[in-house]
Order: sequence, then structure tokens, then C-alpha cells
Amino acid sequence: MQNMHKAAVFFLDSQIEKADRPCRSKLINRCISHLVDTDDLSLGVAEDIALQALAEIEGRNTGFAVDLVRTTAHAVFIVDPRTGSQRCFTIGELLEIPVRTSPV
Repeated sequence: MQNMHKAAVFFLDSQIEKADRPCRSKLINRCISHLVDTDDLSLGVAEDIALQALAEIEGRNTGFAVDLVRTTAHAVFIVDPRTGSQRCFTIGELLEIPVRTSPV
């Protein structure tokens, strides 16, 4: 699956580069279709890979990372590796975040 992830990142990077103001949902849908058509993946698997790839692209310049050791199904810990500062979001807080439909 690692190759599929790299393919999705490459595909999304090329789509973002082509567009003036790319629409996030269109990028995800195009990537899903691309993965299904070229790699014979199911819609569900292609969607997971497309979302993970877009998350990687969106997180490139933040410097922050999710602490997978402390994160649970109900709490997500985000750490700035440069300073060690952290934030924790509960599942309740995450569900209150409005869905963004604007361009990336």
C-alpha cells in the first residue's frame, strides 16, 4: 500500500500544481477515481489512501505531528517536535469542527 500512497501524493501534487485554487473535495474525488481506475482499488481503500495523501500534503509545512503513542480512539495528541509543546483534541471537540469546503 505504500506505493499507492506515494502514487496518490504524486497525483494530488500534480493536480494542485495545475489548478489556480483547487477545490479540496474535487481533488479527493479525482484522486479516488484515479486510484480505482489505474490501480484497481475498491472505493473505500482508494478513499482512505486519497485522504491520507492529502493530509500529508496539507501538513508538510506545519512542523507538527500526531503523537501515535499517546493518541487513542477518543483523544488525538499533536506535538510540535521543535518545542515539545502539545495539544490534545477529544473526539467531542473534533466532531464540532465544521467541514471545510473551500479550496486547499
